[in-house]
Amino acid sequence: MFDDEVIVAVAHKAGLSIEKACRDGMTRLVREHLAEHPDETVRQALYAVHTAWAAGQSDDTTEILSVMSPDEIQEFREKEAEDLVSPLATELSAFVNRMGGDREEGALVRMMLKDHPTLVQSKAGMFLRFFYELADRTYYDARDEASVLTARKIVNALGEYGSSLPYI
Repeated sequence: MFDDEVIVAVAHKAGLSIEKACRDGMTRLVREHLAEHPDETVRQALYAVHTAWAAGQSDDTTEILSVMSPDEIQEFREKEAEDLVSPLATELSAFVNRMGGDREEGALVRMMLKDHPTLVQSKAGMFLRFFYELADRTYYDARDEASVLTARKIVNALGEYGSSLPYI
């Protein structure tokens, strides 16, 4: 069986953070997962436990989070969200940076519109949220001035409740 130091080292190498306050609980869950799934590697067990924990699906989530302050829990949840979306944000930035023009942008928009109506609604809500947060920027320069000013017009037109759409 693997000890806590090995589990923490593998987690660090895999890019998963284990907060100091919840290290014992997380490593215990990984050891338990490995006992139930002996064919898995430590890294696979870490991802399984980490994913279930971050999603609040672990039976031990309440026990582990109980040793953390509300601020630590909030910080942990925000870090988990950032870790989850970082590759997507990077890929989207790379896409718009290399985009050759309207053809690629139009193709992406058309593909996104072919999705399930609930997912189209969720994407539209995400883009609205982007505009609301962009409109709050206090600093901008010539490179993003038009974006910020356009976002402010959208926010002014929709009002304070336009930043979200219902989930149906």
